[in-house]
Amino acid sequence: NESFDFIYSVSSIQYIHDKALFLEEINRIMKKDGIARLHDAFKKKENYPIELKNLFDIWMNGKRVEVKDYILNVKKFKNIQFKKTKQNPMGYLLMNKGKNLKLDLNYVSSFDLHQLGDNLWGTKVIYKIK
Repeated sequence: NESFDFIYSVSSIQYIHDKALFLEEINRIMKKDGIARLHDAFKKKENYPIELKNLFDIWMNGKRVEVKDYILNVKKFKNIQFKKTKQNPMGYLLMNKGKNLKLDLNYVSSFDLHQLGDNLWGTKVIYKIK
């Protein structure tokens, strides 16, 4: 708990099988004034089938909710921002230590996209809102 001043992650979150737990754990291990900068790899820009473009699926009342919308508008976490840069159009997630980061998501399933074809990569995870 509260051990790290700065956490930086590039191109790893897309391979994690429980992305919500990962974000909650990042918050837990950050010090009070800690900062995390995570490469935003929740979506694929490549020529993926539409069903596989989102690696972090959240479902509410039978409809899919965008991760950014859920975090910023449904949960209204003030300690999380999504930023973009000229160098990286995918952008990054900037997180400051929050008092208690609970995404309130039930893990449904995850699978490695590479199992579907050699030209696919990443891990798709599906949640439903508690």
